[in-house]
Amino acid sequence: MTAWQNGLPATSPVVAGGLLYVYDELQGRLNVYDPTGGRLLRSLPAAPGHWSSPIVVGGRIILRPAVARQQRL
Repeated sequence: MTAWQNGLPATSPVVAGGLLYVYDELQGRLNVYDPTGGRLLRSLPAAPGHWSSPIVVGGRIILRPAVARQQRL
């Protein structure tokens, strides 16, 4: 197997069901890749603006929703 990379900013990848899932927080997309060659199979809409890696629970891919953060001084 040959290592590949796409050079785009994204969260940590998750492999489930033979597919590689990567959340693109800038575009608000959950990208699905062929893990062996890196070919983009699907790009699914997701909420933009948070930096959470997808997780796998019960055979489902889950993204944490964006949450507004408040800082108290």
